Amino acid sequence: MAGRPTMVYAVEWAEAGPPVAYRVQELVPGSHGSLGPLLPRPVGGRELAFATECLPYVPDPADLSE
Repeated sequence: MAGRPTMVYAVEWAEAGPPVAYRVQELVPGSHGSLGPLLPRPVGGRELAFATECLPYVPDPADLSE
């Protein structure tokens, strides 16, 4: 999805090993513009993202401290 924020709603697995693809829903700003949370696009915005094309998630250390 070319760097746009998405939410995974389904995962496709091979016979063995890690996931091979993810079904994703594009996220868009809510009714409060950029101040509110991102919400799933109400119409469209769904596609298949192959795992080989996805960037790994690296959490921000600030998000891990509580």
